[in-house]
Amino acid sequence: MAMMALVLAGCGGSTPSTSGAGGTAATATPDVHASPRTISFRIEPYSGYTVTGTGMTVVKTDGAYTLTVTLHGLTPNAQQRVNIHAGQCGPDEDTSVLINVGIAEADAAGNAMVSNDYRGPYAIPRGGRIVTVHPPTTVNGGVGHIACGQMPA
Repeated sequence: MAMMALVLAGCGGSTPSTSGAGGTAATATPDVHASPRTISFRIEPYSGYTVTGTGMTVVKTDGAYTLTVTLHGLTPNAQQRVNIHAGQCGPDEDTSVLINVGIAEADAAGNAMVSNDYRGPYAIPRGGRIVTVHPPTTVNGGVGHIACGQMPA
């Protein structure tokens, strides 16, 4: 099980190629919905990148959840970090890591999947949560974001 309160700093971002309101997360009461359920969302590239993918969250009856991120267009045979941040995708996104999803290890075609289980409860505060993809760890230490997906409540 991954730790829910992992907090790191140092992720930077650039402007995404998809539309989205910029902003930071506000302290708010989380929006919690009935379980079990499956929630899917798209991961879109930032300007200048081609990484796309999907996120799928399976929320169990006890509120625990599994997050699976499937990516395409990654650097072949490279490792790239996937994290959860507070806020919305955009130029003003929060750069503090809330949860480390894991390392996506791309195959020769640039495809990867990373999955992790969390104890929950699955709750998205009104300020939002995003899944970010970093460049390969061999490029500038993997700092910055190359793709982003907004996690639905």
